[in-house]
Amino acid sequence: MRVWRALRPMSGQHDLHGGISRLYVLNGSHFCELARWALALRAVPLQVVVLSPGPHILQLRRQWPQLRSSRLPVWHTGDAVLQGSDQILTHLGFPVQQAAAEALLNGHIGPLARQAFYAGLSNNAVAAKAWMQHAYAPGPNWLAAAVHCAPRWAAAALLRREGGRPADLSRLMHRLVKACASLSPLAEAEQAALATSASPMLSRVALMAGALLGPVLAPAPAPWQLAPWSSDALAPLADLQRLPLLQLARAAWQTRSAAPLAPRARVRG
Repeated sequence: MRVWRALRPMSGQHDLHGGISRLYVLNGSHFCELARWALALRAVPLQVVVLSPGPHILQLRRQWPQLRSSRLPVWHTGDAVLQGSDQILTHLGFPVQQAAAEALLNGHIGPLARQAFYAGLSNNAVAAKAWMQHAYAPGPNWLAAAVHCAPRWAAAALLRREGGRPADLSRLMHRLVKACASLSPLAEAEQAALATSASPMLSRVALMAGALLGPVLAPAPAPWQLAPWSSDALAPLADLQRLPLLQLARAAWQTRSAAPLAPRARVRG
């Protein structure tokens, strides 16, 4: 599990927009969606700032040179800068209760979901173009133009970065089914707790399941609605949808409409 440091903002960075904290994100990142969702559930006044993949590294280094990583999300509360969804959830009062399950979600299930999504995009030019325009819209003109001209190449590059290949979609889906099935007992217990609670509150694991499986669950509204599944992925996708962990993820998404998300403000690189 990743551990991130809370950092004090540098001098002169306390002047937030209207006194509202800011969450810096990338479009389509399920870790960023996880943080945004948790902040909404806690009713934190928030401005969401969308950065462009790639140029965001320079923007973060320029604004907070003491950060040791360029990973997003970053939440500037006014009193501190918190980096990474793990640390943000802990700060918001979603404690670690199932460390082994979280490690599996963060380190195995989340990456498999991303690989499956990018593998699908790399085989579907129309969906790849729509997705890349969404993900890279805040970026500089040269980057947006490059992604527009070669969206399937961009999706394949993202897939390779995650350690997968375009031809691996069916195998990736079967691996994802197996990994999610291993958490069935925990997911069933989480669902039972939600069903019997007088005032149900999502646990950290439920939030993580909803966000990290978003690319394959593709609930609406969500940034992954364009998930393109070829025929060889449909059978394992159906198996996946029947698993308790996916049912828990869907239950988590049903709570999202009760916690309106802060709108995004785009920042060009």
